[in-house]
Amino acid sequence: MAGCDSSDSSEVNDGTKEQDELQAGIQTIGKAQRIEVRSDSDDNDSVLRSITDKADIEIFIEQLKMNEWEYAPALPEEAKKKYEYIILQEDTTKLGEKEDKDASLHEAARIISYENSPYVTLKVALIKITMKIPDEAAEYINQ
Repeated sequence: MAGCDSSDSSEVNDGTKEQDELQAGIQTIGKAQRIEVRSDSDDNDSVLRSITDKADIEIFIEQLKMNEWEYAPALPEEAKKKYEYIILQEDTTKLGEKEDKDASLHEAARIISYENSPYVTLKVALIKITMKIPDEAAEYINQ
């Protein structure tokens, strides 16, 4: 009677949900076609920089060292937003659909960095998680 014993289910929450969410985020960010960088200090919400070159996007993703991110239950109280990185990509063409050469990009994920802090907030779809990142990645993302 496999699957009928409910006593095992209480032991399942060992952080794997957060790991699964992070893996989904990594996959989504890996498909980025444009990354817009916005500063929280801008009143007009303007784009500071736009990364569109595939090689530059790959370098950005590599510098984040996402495989070393750790789940954090909360941000430090003093955390102040610095940048928002909006990850944009085209909708996935589904089986039987024609590829739209003029398809517009939509937001697939968002990474929020914090001043002088090795923490980020990752938003993918309806998921929002706080992560502690390596110091080198924090330095890179806040420069």
